[in-house]
Amino acid sequence: ITDEVEAINKSVKQLKKLGVKSIVVLAHNGGTTDGNGVTNGDIVRLANETDPEVDVIFGGHSHTYVNGTVNNKLVVQANSYGMAFADVDVKIDRKTKDIVEKKAEIVTTYHEGMEPDKKIKKKMEKYQAKIAPLVNEVVGKSIAPLDRKLNTAGESTLGNLVADAQRTTMQSQIALMNPGGIRNDLDAGDITWGEIYGI
Repeated sequence: ITDEVEAINKSVKQLKKLGVKSIVVLAHNGGTTDGNGVTNGDIVRLANETDPEVDVIFGGHSHTYVNGTVNNKLVVQANSYGMAFADVDVKIDRKTKDIVEKKAEIVTTYHEGMEPDKKIKKKMEKYQAKIAPLVNEVVGKSIAPLDRKLNTAGESTLGNLVADAQRTTMQSQIALMNPGGIRNDLDAGDITWGEIYGI
């Protein structure tokens, strides 16, 4: 594993040799942009330390709003969980092949007051009915709830279960589970395939 700046700059160098002038980076470095348009966080370091040929950086990790310009690079991040998306427009000069204009809007996807499209809804209901036998299949039971809530040591009952299952399956001495990768809790009682999939 290399430092992201080193990896980006190495790739940019290769792209430049191929004549590529318009470069967009998809990263997992986060940040924030405040109400005054000031951007902070690790995405700023990325923008400051990467090759000037980089035009746009899509960030991640912090699950926050980012829409700003740092070191002549457009940096964006559209919050998290599908609550928004980054609509980025670039204008490329036909002669130089370089991005000469760039702007972004973080567009929210709130759906209050909207009616679902009837055709899509019908199609989704058809697929949901088709997969219902698999999704609702009981694959286990739990005598107690298992959740993602972290204790002071940074552990959770569900995280411990997942790590123990990985360790046992792989017959390894240790296993680690990223707490951010656990998406749902499990209630006591029957555990369905769909609930496991949702984790």
